[in-house]
Amino acid sequence: MDVDGVITMISPSVKRVLGYTPEELIGRRYAELVVASPQTMELLGHPDYSQQITEHEVEVLRKDGTALVMLVLSRPLRSSSGDVIGRENTARDMSAYKHAEQAVTAAERRRILEEQLAPAIERLRSAESLLQYGRADAR
Repeated sequence: MDVDGVITMISPSVKRVLGYTPEELIGRRYAELVVASPQTMELLGHPDYSQQITEHEVEVLRKDGTALVMLVLSRPLRSSSGDVIGRENTARDMSAYKHAEQAVTAAERRRILEEQLAPAIERLRSAESLLQYGRADAR
């Protein structure tokens, strides 16, 4: 990616991951593929080239329109004179990790809810037992 965020080279694996051929993406701006808030887009449009290595998570649009969460590691590319001429990005599909994380979070929320409801459920069971006991005495 050059200093303007234009994709200049990309791995053929992009076809498998995003559905685009390299030729479809070369010449496009990286930010065109990203689903993000205006603040994130501003950061992507003006990266801090002084940092050696950066890491960020982004949602990227596949060719079919679905979103994919990716972890992007980025480092500056320098000319022979040391000037930054772009960034090299390595992206990893984080979808499976995100789905697992959401499942764990949902399970944890259920566990907490069950713990919070347990005393109330026990009181209801006790009240139900008393009612049943009272009905048996009335017979």
